[in-house]
Amino acid sequence: MTFDPWVELRKAISVGGCLAIDCESTGLADDAEILEIAVVDIGRDRVVFESFVRPRGLVAATEIHGITERDIFAAPCWPQVYCKLQVILARHPHAALVAWNAAFDRRLIENSCSDWGLEPFRRDWVCAMNAWNPHCRTSLDNARRSLDIGVAPKHRARADAITLARVLQSDHGAAHDGAIFDDVHASAHEEVVAAMHPGPHEDIHAVTHPAAHEPAPAAIPPAAISAA
Repeated sequence: MTFDPWVELRKAISVGGCLAIDCESTGLADDAEILEIAVVDIGRDRVVFESFVRPRGLVAATEIHGITERDIFAAPCWPQVYCKLQVILARHPHAALVAWNAAFDRRLIENSCSDWGLEPFRRDWVCAMNAWNPHCRTSLDNARRSLDIGVAPKHRARADAITLARVLQSDHGAAHDGAIFDDVHASAHEEVVAAMHPGPHEDIHAVTHPAAHEPAPAAIPPAAISAA
């Protein structure tokens, strides 16, 4: 029987749940830092975490993601974000972390942990891009357009994590069109995990942008998501 990584990834989502994760950074270099991070519970259609992150160095790559020094001025540093993410992971003890380009997002998170003397998250990582097409690298936007999904990635963590969740919910043609909501309260299938990025397990809860100190927003109608 032919092994289809995309089918196995979808099984993992339906069986044990997965968390879609996206990071925006100061660039692509090895010493790039996280500027923004968002996590979506794919099975529950909820944004369970999003936050700006204040880097140790200067903000860069603003021309790509639009994040400025003003945006992250009052944002928490990585250790504070890390603790909140631990609460989220604790509430999803068996969920794998799925990123479009998992090698990139995983490196950013592990480097941030190393810089601050923190243990990396002991969690399985899955690369959605590799599952989509193991033989050819492509962008999240290309995958979105091939499925006619209207939520365009904007190189912002929240929008890209929502887009990734939409793609993962799709059946290579039949995109799920339920709403993704915000949630401040918010077992991966072992075969797909082993096939992509094997790794250990750990645990996390959520707030909306800590810099804003705003109450959790109400449910977002589908039409509004593309503008989020």
